[in-house]
Amino acid sequence: MPSLQLLTHLSDDFCQILEQMEEYNTTIFVGQESAVRVFHAHSIVLKARSEYFRAAFANDWAKKDGQFYCFRKPNISPDAFEMILKYLYTAKIEVEDKDVMYLLDVLVAADELLLTEMIDCIESYLLQNKAEWLRQNYFALWSKTKQAEFCGKLQECCKKTVCHDPRCLFESDDFLSLDEELLISFLQMDEMQIDEIDVWGYVLKWGCRRIGKESENVHEWTAEDFAALADKLQPFFSYIRWHYMLSADFYDKVWPFRQILPESLLNDILQSHFNPQAAFSSAVSLPRRIPFESEVITSEQVSRIAAWIDRTDEPYKEYECPYTLRVLLRGSRDGFDAETFHDLCDEKGPTIVAVKARNSGQIIGGYNPIQWVVGSGHIATSDSFIFSFPSFGVVAGARMSRPHRSNYAIRLNERTHGACFGDKDFWMSNAFNDDESCSCQQDDYSEAITSMTKFSAEEYEVFQVVKRKIMKSIDES
Repeated sequence: MPSLQLLTHLSDDFCQILEQMEEYNTTIFVGQESAVRVFHAHSIVLKARSEYFRAAFANDWAKKDGQFYCFRKPNISPDAFEMILKYLYTAKIEVEDKDVMYLLDVLVAADELLLTEMIDCIESYLLQNKAEWLRQNYFALWSKTKQAEFCGKLQECCKKTVCHDPRCLFESDDFLSLDEELLISFLQMDEMQIDEIDVWGYVLKWGCRRIGKESENVHEWTAEDFAALADKLQPFFSYIRWHYMLSADFYDKVWPFRQILPESLLNDILQSHFNPQAAFSSAVSLPRRIPFESEVITSEQVSRIAAWIDRTDEPYKEYECPYTLRVLLRGSRDGFDAETFHDLCDEKGPTIVAVKARNSGQIIGGYNPIQWVVGSGHIATSDSFIFSFPSFGVVAGARMSRPHRSNYAIRLNERTHGACFGDKDFWMSNAFNDDESCSCQQDDYSEAITSMTKFSAEEYEVFQVVKRKIMKSIDES
């Protein structure tokens, strides 16, 4: 005989039991002091529906007076518990038209009571229907969900928002009013896409607000001012990746406040700039794992290019790559014309150019270890190279060629041309996505990197190549 699903009627019947509260045997005091509300329930329902209450009854967490049990939950709001109790009896969660902060309170309470199904349903509703609110109120979101072990979806949503655009955190009106614990939780995010010197700048700004001083007037500070700032910022020192700051940035922006740093930490930081391969006495955090985002090459291909730059036989593991690539230009975003190339990429130091060829999907590129400028003649270097990969993400079959006439390695041109390696080896001219606007013909480099002689760019990117510091502590040496 087929089973008939009558769960709606069952839910309604249990709702009546909750409302009438006949033969209840459990009293729950929820809330604090004058805001306490008293709820009545049936122990058999609580045990059947909640792992928390099942453990509570089994381990005598509740006071018992005769046949009656008594619980006290001062850290849960009564309004939130009212929804939870109704869910326990009816398996219904009424979220429509509910305030988001109220639903976050319910989530925190449900987390304490181990109601994972309820948590999952509310999280999914918020992410699907209140996404804009969550993006605009991530302080409240992060503060609430940090209290809840099982609210993983919302925690991940908040982390992605802050990691992808840290300015929404550090430039917000609420940043300077953040409490210490919450700020530390943000600084612990390894994937946050921000330079470490900027992290220091924002933390310094936060600390100066706490002591009522302006960092711009540091030359007027007293010893007491520095001592007050050191007291406020000391909890953050271990979460700032000091060793990965550029030397010039450290000197300009940290050195004026050096007396607030512990002597051992300051010595290690200085040593990292003078002897970065040495081991340090203090713990050294790994650099932030800034996600590599590209439409043309993958992080695995970047690791191979990095090995070519350093002339090593084996490609680096991704987390060991000693370079950070910063996107200067993306054709589909900024334009494919030569003038834009020079506007965005000239005088930026070492760069990688990578082109995805239309139709074939081959990746054609080159590394300029000097810089791009408008002019005539050549830049001599033996450290440049050109390369190709069969397609996006494919490393097997990669080809690389270095100049055999180093005096002709980099060709300078007017603003009608983009990247030009050798006199013919890899050139880009005019609008790079026009037919036959890019070309490769072996000349000044030792070998050809592709069988294509002319092609156009479906997409192309230029990356600034920044040397990272790879540090180790004494424990790792």
